[in-house]
Amino acid sequence: MVDCKTWDAWRNEMPGSGDSDLHIAGECTVPSSSIELSLRVGNQGINPDPKVLRMDLHASDPDAGDTMVATKTVTWRGPNRNAKRVVISGAASATIDVRTAS
Repeated sequence: MVDCKTWDAWRNEMPGSGDSDLHIAGECTVPSSSIELSLRVGNQGINPDPKVLRMDLHASDPDAGDTMVATKTVTWRGPNRNAKRVVISGAASATIDVRTAS
């Protein structure tokens, strides 16, 4: 249903940027332009690994009769100083290493 090929995860650690959040972005193709995508923090587990952030990609149901294929960008931004890897599950799956943008 959702085909995501391009994912990126980064932290902007450029001095003076004032932005220490973790950023995640992906480009996904959906079979209906009415489908909305969102990334949400997922179940981290009983003994979570602080270096791994688990995220869920949620896809809304399409409107009836809408069969127009669309490419959409999905993003998430939030505080997380420890994650070195992001694991996405749900409507699509991916594992992304967090990079430092400077």
